[in-house]
Amino acid sequence: MSFGNVRAERKAIEATYEDSCDIIREMENETGNITRAKWQTVYKNIECALSTGNNPTNQTETVNNIQYNSKIFLAPEIQINPGDKIAVNRLGKKELLFESAGEAAVYETHQEIMVKRSDWA
Repeated sequence: MSFGNVRAERKAIEATYEDSCDIIREMENETGNITRAKWQTVYKNIECALSTGNNPTNQTETVNNIQYNSKIFLAPEIQINPGDKIAVNRLGKKELLFESAGEAAVYETHQEIMVKRSDWA
């Protein structure tokens, strides 16, 4: 179902993309008779937008445990699988690593991927 000019709507949405990302997927890799899972980049330098919202951290006296959920917006034709890792280059300045959490919500104009970030500062 469309509410208007899909091409114009998509162009307007993509004009807000200020980040880029790489999609990293765990894939089977055969070496001789041995099959192992290996993380491989399947998409590189994809334009996207990261929406961080309210991101609480778990600060203690000794450690800053970073854990929060975010949403990534990108083109609908990019295949994102649950569990994929997404390395976001934020505003061309900082790389943040996220893990996709569940299935992407795909629309004609874009898709939305719920992601989670866990790290130590």
